[in-house]
Amino acid sequence: RVLVGQSPDVAVVTVAGDLLTPVRAAGGAAGGPSALELQGALDDARRRHGEAVATGERARFAALEAERAQSEASERHERTLERLHESDAAL
Repeated sequence: RVLVGQSPDVAVVTVAGDLLTPVRAAGGAAGGPSALELQGALDDARRRHGEAVATGERARFAALEAERAQSEASERHERTLERLHESDAAL
């Protein structure tokens, strides 16, 4: 993994027949996923988890911003309605 990470043009084949390149990992051993494939799946799951956490944080921030904007709009509405009532009362 270190060699492939340092040299993007290198492909490595393990004794068990696993192929590892910078863009692909494939198991050559029969009888289930190899340790290399499992590690690749774990790395991918961790990456997707990180992306999901980031998406959740962006959504949380957007929700807070929307709540703030709604609160400000509600306050403006109340002030405007109050001025309208005062104007009507003055007539």
